[in-house]
Amino acid sequence: AGQNLLLALVFAAVAALILGMGMPTLPAYLTIIIILGPSLTSLGLTDLTAHFFVFYFGVASAITPPVAMAAFAAASISGGGAIGTAVQATRIGIVIFAIPFFFAFNPQMLIVAEAGGDFAIGGFLFLLLRLALLIYMLASAASRFDRGKMPVWEVIARAAAGLLLIHPSALVGGIAALASLALIALHYGVLSRKEAAA
Repeated sequence: AGQNLLLALVFAAVAALILGMGMPTLPAYLTIIIILGPSLTSLGLTDLTAHFFVFYFGVASAITPPVAMAAFAAASISGGGAIGTAVQATRIGIVIFAIPFFFAFNPQMLIVAEAGGDFAIGGFLFLLLRLALLIYMLASAASRFDRGKMPVWEVIARAAAGLLLIHPSALVGGIAALASLALIALHYGVLSRKEAAA
């Protein structure tokens, strides 16, 4: 069921992004939720989580090429190329495409009972830590830079650790969190030694 849910979420996300490119957010959201909402809820998402997931991607389509309405507006202000601005906006904002998957698989993040899952402050704080690490790891991997430029292996490792933080299992999430912290510590340690040697 988890794999089917993941595929359904990916399909819903892509559909919301595509429809959101050419339509205002509200009609795109309504179209996708009417078509895919029942599938998402039948696979275990609550109504609130399914609606929020689709709406989130409808909004995110504003920076997604090729239409990227927000990027076109920014390009006209900055004087840059519209497509180049959209590509850079997507690269910088890549994390926003992972966050909906995080709360879809970890509905306690939405706090309200209607989202599903039992709320506990300890579990919620652990999810917040994982979400913060997810944002940090994916953002640094997308930019290939943290305190300094990162080698390819570190970019891949950070992206993998970041994506594993989405997993609903506390064990997998905990291991991914430890791996993320280890990668960050390693990166800072290596750079500190290089700076000290210089």
